[in-house]
Amino acid sequence: MGYSIKEMSVVSGITPRALRHYETLGLLKPHRSKESGYRSYSSKEVDQLQEVLFLKELGVPLKEIADIVANPDFDRESALKSHLSDLIHQRSKLDDLIGNLQKTIKVLKGEDEMSDQEKFIGLKQQIIDDNEAAYGKEAREKYGDEAVDRSNAKIKSLSEAEMKRIEELTAELNDTIQQALKSGDPTGPLAQKACELHKDWLNFYWPEGHYTKEAHKGLADMYCLDSRFKAYYDKLGSGCAEFIRDAIHAYCDGDGRKSPEVDEYILQFSPEVREILAQFREMILAEAPMAVERMAYGIPTYTMKKNLIHFGGYKNHIGLYPTAEGIEAFAKELSPYKVTKGTVQFPLAKPMPWALIRQIIKNRVENAK
Repeated sequence: MGYSIKEMSVVSGITPRALRHYETLGLLKPHRSKESGYRSYSSKEVDQLQEVLFLKELGVPLKEIADIVANPDFDRESALKSHLSDLIHQRSKLDDLIGNLQKTIKVLKGEDEMSDQEKFIGLKQQIIDDNEAAYGKEAREKYGDEAVDRSNAKIKSLSEAEMKRIEELTAELNDTIQQALKSGDPTGPLAQKACELHKDWLNFYWPEGHYTKEAHKGLADMYCLDSRFKAYYDKLGSGCAEFIRDAIHAYCDGDGRKSPEVDEYILQFSPEVREILAQFREMILAEAPMAVERMAYGIPTYTMKKNLIHFGGYKNHIGLYPTAEGIEAFAKELSPYKVTKGTVQFPLAKPMPWALIRQIIKNRVENAK
């Protein structure tokens, strides 16, 4: 014996029309009398309807529910435990929001005080929930539950100033990526600045000590392999996911000799001048593998125990400062250019004499040993 459709409607609170709709979708299959054709719902269908309503309440589409309940491996006890966990989480989230609103009202009435951190509890929880929904499964498989839980705890502890900085940093990062993408060079100063910003952005979310170059490169690889990441970055420009992956690999595989301050210095110039300054830099670093790069006297500076060489960008020329010794050693070759005791000026209007510049750098390195 079982419930008729009318009785099932009374017991469950679901209209007969909805019960018939569920039957059409394959969510619920009552027994039918051969003689009368009347529907009959047994305890099995009662349990199944309860499961359908749980899933529906959690926002699962009806078509997906039909696939779930039709699965022969469907474990009702495990499913119920999962639903319970989800509902408890939702309740906790609502409790936080309710408490936050109640306290805010008291603050407005002058009855209570509220720290900046407390004002953003609900918003920070939303960030965590969104991340978990989008990438939680993959993140936990790749990094482990402990790392993800520590990351979530870090997000909860963010201050108002830190949250504002994340928002600013995200905008600056995306803008820099787009500019770098236009340059077409993932190893150039703009792309490497984007990688530095990306590292800063990650460290707001990743737990203390989690960042490594290998982890950074692994995430960059996911930007191309995972369609969700790829779609996000490709919105910034065609091929952006692959570009930022290559840039991050170059950033992480670098020898760490490049100074962020020199990056900033080069970036202030026009694209044409940036390219020339970047070539000076790469040539010096290649010919002087033991040199230390830094900013001094307002221009890029390289030392090997003692002063080695400097270069700088100006309105109409590039200045190279190979010291007085370097100028004296190439006095004849430098005669077409404006020269002072320790400086030579290469006009921007003429091609750079790269072969001569390389010889000057090599000479400086040899004399600095």
